[in-house]
Amino acid sequence: MTESATASSVPTSSTFPLVGIGASAGGLEAISELMADIPAASGMAFLVVQHLDPSRPSILSEILAKRVAMPVVEAAEGMDIEVDHLYVIPANTSMSVAERRIRLRPRNELLGPPMPVDDLLASFGADQGSNAIGIVLSGGGSDGALGLQAIQREGGITFAQDESTAHFNSMPHAAISLGCVDRVLAPHEIAKEIIAIGRHPYLRSVPDAATGAPPEPADASLRTLFRMLRHACNIDFSRYKNGTVQRRLARRMALRQVTSVADYVTVLESDPAETLALGRDLLIQVTEFFRDPDTFEVLTQTVFPRLVAGKESTAPFRIWVPGCATGEEVYSIAICLIEYLGEQSAITTVQIFGTDISTEALEAARAGRYIENIARNVSAERLERFFVRDGEHYCVDKTVRDLCTFSRHDVLSDPPFSRMDLVSCRNLLIYLSAHAQRTVMPLFHYALRPEGVLMLGPSETVGAFSELFGVIENRRSKLYSKKPRLGPPAQVRLNSSRAAPLAAPAAGVRENRSETREASSLRSEVDRIALARYAPSSVLCDDDLNIVEYRGDTSAFLVNPSGPPTSNLQRLARPEVFLAVNEAIRQVRQDGVAIRRTGLRMPGTNGPQTSNVEVHPVQMAGVEGRWFLIFFESGTADTNGLGARGQAPIKALLQQALARRLGRVAAKGDDPRDEEIARLVAELGAMRTQIRTMLEEHESAREELKSSEEELLSSNEEFQSTNEELETAKEELQSLNEELSTTNDELRYRNHELRLLHDDVVLSRDYADAIIDTMAEPLLVLESDLRVARANHAFYKTFQTAAYDTIGALLYMLGNGQWNIPALRELLEKLLPGQTVVRDFLITHSFPNIGMRTMRLNGARVVGRGQEQILLTIEDITEHQLAVQRLETADHQKDDFLAMLAHELRNPPRSDSQRNRSMGACERRSGNTTACACRCPTPTGTRDWPG
Repeated sequence: MTESATASSVPTSSTFPLVGIGASAGGLEAISELMADIPAASGMAFLVVQHLDPSRPSILSEILAKRVAMPVVEAAEGMDIEVDHLYVIPANTSMSVAERRIRLRPRNELLGPPMPVDDLLASFGADQGSNAIGIVLSGGGSDGALGLQAIQREGGITFAQDESTAHFNSMPHAAISLGCVDRVLAPHEIAKEIIAIGRHPYLRSVPDAATGAPPEPADASLRTLFRMLRHACNIDFSRYKNGTVQRRLARRMALRQVTSVADYVTVLESDPAETLALGRDLLIQVTEFFRDPDTFEVLTQTVFPRLVAGKESTAPFRIWVPGCATGEEVYSIAICLIEYLGEQSAITTVQIFGTDISTEALEAARAGRYIENIARNVSAERLERFFVRDGEHYCVDKTVRDLCTFSRHDVLSDPPFSRMDLVSCRNLLIYLSAHAQRTVMPLFHYALRPEGVLMLGPSETVGAFSELFGVIENRRSKLYSKKPRLGPPAQVRLNSSRAAPLAAPAAGVRENRSETREASSLRSEVDRIALARYAPSSVLCDDDLNIVEYRGDTSAFLVNPSGPPTSNLQRLARPEVFLAVNEAIRQVRQDGVAIRRTGLRMPGTNGPQTSNVEVHPVQMAGVEGRWFLIFFESGTADTNGLGARGQAPIKALLQQALARRLGRVAAKGDDPRDEEIARLVAELGAMRTQIRTMLEEHESAREELKSSEEELLSSNEEFQSTNEELETAKEELQSLNEELSTTNDELRYRNHELRLLHDDVVLSRDYADAIIDTMAEPLLVLESDLRVARANHAFYKTFQTAAYDTIGALLYMLGNGQWNIPALRELLEKLLPGQTVVRDFLITHSFPNIGMRTMRLNGARVVGRGQEQILLTIEDITEHQLAVQRLETADHQKDDFLAMLAHELRNPPRSDSQRNRSMGACERRSGNTTACACRCPTPTGTRDWPG
């Protein structure tokens, strides 16, 4: 897609990016902070997964709905994902995405512990590819790390929260340690970054229907970029498929927010770290334990029996895994082989070689330490037998690690391994160009034993090399057997190309940038013709005399020996030049200058010829190591037969001695036989001198080796003793580690319970505080020694005191002793100790500030957890008492009035005699209930009425 086309295109509803967010403990705050900066119309959809309690419904969607600008929906099975929406995982489920639809299933259906974040992010990578963005926020454990790795592998963008800003940094740390995070930022910075990246054409592009790859960038010239990568990473990425390079390059351009290759090359020139990051991106690591389980089942049922049946009991079992990445497949094969061999594995020599071009991946493979998420792919029985738990990681057991050797190896340029029973190269060839694949397949054929097996990935095949491999299994896995070659031997390149730049002609090292490419190519062609026409044939060897490069025809001096192929000069040299070349190289090593040997007799088509050998040391500044350039000159340059420097005087003396012995003194060259005898005698003398020198060197080396052997024996005993001590210490540490792991698990469980109890206690305390503070009546909480532990606001207001004068003070000493009330002492010291609750206890007391008060006290004694406290409520009923007294007084006055009125009505005014008679009548009517002179009864008793 061109830049202009990208700018003018409008994203359809099916091309918007999907953002997956995973979190656990402390994640709610991080999610809220991230989403607070996301506008309602962001052009993206968000899916949130958080570790939830499976036993209760989740209210996460309700909480986020109050803090997020866009609609928040709790996910449901089969729901279509719409742009500018946020979807939240329900409780007790595992959420994934397929064809932009939400898929839910119970969380306990998968092997191992629940990893809901991994489930979502892994499905993102498989379903969306470059349109996926994965984010891991605060949380405990390692959930989400493998999910981010899957997204990055498929071309998506990945983020992790900065550990310093996370309440729990285990989840971000696990993802960062795995090397699958593109940006490590705080949540609000992640929001700004994904908004900017979400507008980039890379995340808005529609993959090509045929290749599944995004359209190529506008600038298709990647030579400058490949040159920079080779200089920074020592890897030639031009041998990768163009589509692979384009996808990974487009991803890095999106991260740096540039849209053209030229602009990105400028970024690479100014930022070397970005070049290394691009190199790591191109080294796609697709691996996990027991990936494609059917393949390992076929391996155990078909391949291992086939290999064991055709192998001697003492022969080693050799396996090569090129492109092993972080080693999961190597260890998986080792585990399957140990399980298959059973008890025989203890006596069978097993050598498994894992190779890769990435040194970082090899370091992880050698350590054999993996996050706990591997429990999703490894059964509990295998975890128990072949792994050791180390906190939140699993370490491969030493018995398995000892079978595996990891080393850096470029399958396209380094010599292959040999005599292999099995070569497992899965998902490596799909990233290589067609030319590179044609180079690799013969190497695999050479590496295998006659009965060896080649295992490829599900998307790979031997292609045009069916004459080299036969099919064993092609349904569940791609397994091939090695075929013998019927024709001439294949041209298998065994030499390394790492030193190839040293052999390049000096004229081509520095080129004037103003020259055109055509002129440079023309000059290179002229140099090639001139060197082929006039320069002698030569070979370039490294310090171990392995031939790195051939120049010209060296068949007259070098020959292929019988036996396995080799590139060592000492084995390839003909007997006629072996001694001269070996002595010249020894002298060059000693003196450091070029040495020339002449007069070598070589067989030729027209009879013997005299040839010369010249050895030059080659060294380069800034490059470790030493090389030798050996020139072979054919012809008759030295007709006198001098085979070496300094041999002419010896030859003359020998000739004179021979002439005297024959009784004649002949001039040089009178008889050709004498000259030949003299030459042979000179060569014999030189050979004896060389043999004597070699014997002396051998004797000296033997003495040194003997001394070294004694030192090694002594060191070996010390190492053996140290190793035994280390083994003992290791067993003790392992036992201690297991105990600590068990204790840690128990403490983690107890901590979880305490956290729940603490939450309940805090909630109860908050309820109690709210009740106390909102009570209208004064309340005191007293310790067992009657000191005030708590008082509510009503107490302070009613009795006009403050908290700093009240809390911690003895009750009787409050307000200068105004609470030292005998009735109160009786309540607290006599009644309450014998009763749990005392109700409606009345106290009347005069307080200095508020006057006479009548109070109703209710007390309760609370005993728990070894402590005793007294709750005392104080109700001021002074006003109530006054009101009652006034009512009683009014009631008495009413009764008096009614009695008087009744008396007057019964006794109207009369004379004295009449009054006395009526008094008598009154007395007769009232019986004995008289009280006054006339003894008239009243409603409340009797009253004495005057007269």
